Amino acid sequence: MYDRIGKKIMSLSQLVFWMEAIVSVIVGIILLLSSQTVVFGIVIIFFGPLLAWIGSWILYAFGQIADDLHQLAGKQNPLNTQGFSDEALGGLPDMASPAEVSHSASHTLRTRSLSREVFYNEALSLMDQGRYDEAAYAFDQAGSYKDSVEKWCEARYKQGLEYLEHDPEKAAEYFFNLRSYRDVQKIINDNPELKAAIRKLDKPKLDMSYSE
Repeated sequence: MYDRIGKKIMSLSQLVFWMEAIVSVIVGIILLLSSQTVVFGIVIIFFGPLLAWIGSWILYAFGQIADDLHQLAGKQNPLNTQGFSDEALGGLPDMASPAEVSHSASHTLRTRSLSREVFYNEALSLMDQGRYDEAAYAFDQAGSYKDSVEKWCEARYKQGLEYLEHDPEKAAEYFFNLRSYRDVQKIINDNPELKAAIRKLDKPKLDMSYSE
């Protein structure tokens, strides 16, 4: 009943215009038939529809605004990130490689029509919910907006801490590029399993440098 109300308001403005114009003409003709109000009848016939047309602009413009807002809300629908499991999202290896996010997560989050501000605000909401992987990806899409880079590091840091409790190798993927962030280096030094996992991630780079 109230779907696409903006379109309905615009249609209503056109209907109101025609009704007022027809009534003005009818009233003007009636006045013309009276010898004492001929001039007044002519004025109503000519200016009645004109004023009705101008008056309909306001109602039509209101409907246009409502319809534009409806379409804008559809384009900037907040990120729908419900239902993603940890397995689906996995760990983001680094900030510059979103292609390694699972297909389902990247398909939903990579909505390029969203502005950086929308990505940033959504990322803050995800952080509050403890959904750090998704938050990190959203901060990445926000680019240099406000403190997105710092927030990206924070999201990766918190996700790494969660993995550290039961999966040091997984945590290493998060701490690998954050070794200069906060107390990450101390965490690595205090955890032998995490330190060994970090060395494994470093080893391919070392091997490549020797081969050159």
